[in-house]
Amino acid sequence: MDAAELAAAHARYAAERDAALPVAHDGPRPGGGVGGTRRCVKCLHAHYAWHLAGGADPVGAWVAAELAAELAAAETPAEPDAETPAEPDADVPAEPDATATDAGVATATATDVTATDADQAPPGS
Repeated sequence: MDAAELAAAHARYAAERDAALPVAHDGPRPGGGVGGTRRCVKCLHAHYAWHLAGGADPVGAWVAAELAAELAAAETPAEPDAETPAEPDADVPAEPDATATDAGVATATATDVTATDADQAPPGS
């Protein structure tokens, strides 16, 4: 990051912010540039926010590029390993793997459970 470019971004930010203050404002005035500093980088989120709001901020542009690269990498499906079994297709329902319990109730590993009459009996019967 070029130090002169960063200093210019801080100056542009301060000028834009100060121009938004009412002329009759008699309270404390903010100081510094992006994130309240006049030089260096203090808060990446402040630089990114100003970039998103249309400010010419080289740090904010860098953060945007890094986030876009991270998002693109996260959206790219990985190639399955030859040793790793492929995950089941989410659109294809899993076949139930029924097992019997002591009460004679069949259960499934899929979302539905098959019940027998033992489920309908009152407790203790």
